[in-house]
Amino acid sequence: MTRKILFLLSLLSFLQSCVFLQTEIGKIEIKELSIDELKVFESSEMTLNNGDDIHLWSKIDIKYRDNPYLLFQVQILNDKDEILLLMEMDPLNIDTRIMCIEKIKDGVTEYSCEGRINDYIKPANTDHIEIAEDGIYKFKIVLTGVKENIIELRDCSLIIKK
Repeated sequence: MTRKILFLLSLLSFLQSCVFLQTEIGKIEIKELSIDELKVFESSEMTLNNGDDIHLWSKIDIKYRDNPYLLFQVQILNDKDEILLLMEMDPLNIDTRIMCIEKIKDGVTEYSCEGRINDYIKPANTDHIEIAEDGIYKFKIVLTGVKENIIELRDCSLIIKK
């Protein structure tokens, strides 16, 4: 009996920490790829609380050749429009994957996937954001890449979960 209870408690603890139990609290759709001369920012505001643990996910459906060198550049601002955090991440570098499909034919890759971004380029060695105080936060994002290598950007979103 004691073993069953310990097993159930262990299982419950594991499931609570599981990334699949994270709740989506925001989604920012990227409408177009930005190039060096022109940065197109998309944004979303949300109320967050002290201690909230935020994870960023990407959802992407893209057709490209060679390496598209995609990069999300994310700014997190407070309600006074002060930048609290600048981040860079590869939307294709994800660890937890949902419904991923990759087809390669004649040097052209068709890739569709949703997943949690596991390693931010800047700040380094980060895989989540911890909110320090209650407030309204604005997430601003831009997607950059090598335009010549991207044949079609069908869908791209940054998903914010806690």
